[in-house]
Amino acid sequence: MDRYTAEILEGLRRAGTNSPTEPQSEDECKYEDEDEDMNLTVFNTPIGYLKRPLFQDTTTITSSSPQDRVIRPLLESKHYRPTSNETQGCSANESSTLDIANLPIEIMERISLFLSQGDCLKIMLLNKSCCNVMKTRLYRNIVVDSQVDLFSKDDPTRTYINSSYGFKRFLQKACIEDFSFVQNLVVMEYFDMNHYERQFQALISQCLSHLNHIRHLEWLPELNSLMLSQLPNLRQLQVLRVSLPENTPSVEAERLSLHNLKVLEVLAYHDCDVLNSFLRKLDLDPQKLDCIQLHRYKKGKIYDHSMNPTAVELSRNQATINRDHELQQVIKHTPMTCEQLKELVLDHIHVSHRLFESLKLHFPLFHNLTRLKLTNVVEYLGGGELMLHQLSKVVRPENLIALSIDWREANQDTVAEFINGLGGLQELDVVIRFNYTKGVTIDETLDQYVKAIVASFRTLHKLSLELKVEQQNGTESFGDLNNPVMDQLVDLHLLESLRIPVRQGGGMHERLAWMIPQMAQLRYLDLVGGGSGGQPNLGMGMIHPCVYDEWFKVQHVAILYCQMNDQLRYVRCNKRVFYCNKLGIVEPKTWLDKWFDKRVRV
Repeated sequence: MDRYTAEILEGLRRAGTNSPTEPQSEDECKYEDEDEDMNLTVFNTPIGYLKRPLFQDTTTITSSSPQDRVIRPLLESKHYRPTSNETQGCSANESSTLDIANLPIEIMERISLFLSQGDCLKIMLLNKSCCNVMKTRLYRNIVVDSQVDLFSKDDPTRTYINSSYGFKRFLQKACIEDFSFVQNLVVMEYFDMNHYERQFQALISQCLSHLNHIRHLEWLPELNSLMLSQLPNLRQLQVLRVSLPENTPSVEAERLSLHNLKVLEVLAYHDCDVLNSFLRKLDLDPQKLDCIQLHRYKKGKIYDHSMNPTAVELSRNQATINRDHELQQVIKHTPMTCEQLKELVLDHIHVSHRLFESLKLHFPLFHNLTRLKLTNVVEYLGGGELMLHQLSKVVRPENLIALSIDWREANQDTVAEFINGLGGLQELDVVIRFNYTKGVTIDETLDQYVKAIVASFRTLHKLSLELKVEQQNGTESFGDLNNPVMDQLVDLHLLESLRIPVRQGGGMHERLAWMIPQMAQLRYLDLVGGGSGGQPNLGMGMIHPCVYDEWFKVQHVAILYCQMNDQLRYVRCNKRVFYCNKLGIVEPKTWLDKWFDKRVRV
């Protein structure tokens, strides 16, 4: 290998130490002169709004992409020349620069990982070799989502389709061309197309039949087992996420051989009969299945709470359990011998102690779990031992490292005791639910939870807390954490990620201003609630009529917290993500929402 090719590979190797899916690192941007010191006395001083605003310099020297910072200097440097054998027959002008079209295919494939979708389309026009390499890169990982645009890409290695025209063109090309290089396909929606149209359904079926090497399939619109059976090589599928239709198809498909499937996620199943009908069609290998996720609704969808019984009805045992939400019915046909299962997610289920005996066959699902998520769970009383008490005897604390729990119950609170029994947790996402039937005050409830959380102070590095207070009529409101809770959370010295509620007028910012400087390892801070950005400023929309208007309203809060803690790198206020580098410069990031959620939620 000649010298200049080796230098290119070395530069790519150094650049490849940071995954292309990661956001911009601290050292990628350099800034010119620093502005005057920022005023840290108040939280209610938006940038550029009051008479004494906070000054923030966001002017960068360069905004080049990773490939520009690594490849271009190497290719354009005067010290790099082709070897004498390669320059025979070439003029001096032709040998002075390197033609990217003549690079080896291996180097082109490596370079393509750092290129944006638009850059790949331009390089495809150079020659046939570049066209084949870039075409493989563009079609390897496809995402169909109208919410994604040029400024909101979470992963630069993906190819995004954000229009119905582009999606239809993709389906048509997949039906007539060889799309064997498509490995990951994520379809978030059908846009405005009529998905019940017979011609459109036939187009989807034909497209699926041409995906010969698909390994990761997420089809969040409706996809039944009959359409899934169109995939020519189901044995290669490793990740499957689908939403089920309301009714089972009139023509039943044969059993689907998914022997290499590792992750199975089912969303938006309308009733348990449809879910069980779908699960019966799957021929899975229990030894290879690592993750099972069952969500009754699509993620982010607002569902109706009025169907749930009130706390009074639960406390008096007057509520009748909904069979369609019953845990026994939800996991009735889940593979019961999955002793190697590492992650289990159950969302929107109803449980009762009377179901425990019938669930003994499913106990292997809980034995070796490392991650457990039980969200939007309603427990019905019946006079016997409560469900979490029984579940604590099945889950092995030495294996479980991540827990997300939102458990609604009456008369007593068993969640804190359950968490306390898992002393080695590394990640915890808990919703503290309070209602007056439990016979204790909010402060006493918070004290029980914080003692259980601090029991994992030697291992816990991710924490998400929410407090929901239920009224007698069934309505819910968010609450603030009190001072004793904040005092004990400081003992979590290894905490790297913190998600905490901030209610309007609750005084949480003053408590956080005392706590944040003492958390030496904290890198991610997520403030949720109406008061996360300080007091509202109604005139901001008129003064800043631009795309960053919502960021200007809360950017001062991110600046203040980042200056309080030098290790803090990412702050989200009122759903707006900010990045702070080592120089203390805070910038809005419009495309990190999904990435940030993985850092602060379980």
